[in-house]
Amino acid sequence: MKTIPQQVLAKFEVRLCKKNIPTDQTVHYRKWLRYYIDFCFKYQFDPKKSESLPDFINKLRDKKTK
Repeated sequence: MKTIPQQVLAKFEVRLCKKNIPTDQTVHYRKWLRYYIDFCFKYQFDPKKSESLPDFINKLRDKKTK
């Protein structure tokens, strides 16, 4: 599994704080961010582009139906 770049993780943590995400929930948000980054790396999507997110969600849906 890819590690989240420190710079990205720091910005992500600030964002979670601004959205008032409970501290005990942040581990789950980080986990899904890591899954997303792994997906983008594996399928050569740019994780910085919002256009990659629907592909990630569709992949999750495909896995659920199988």
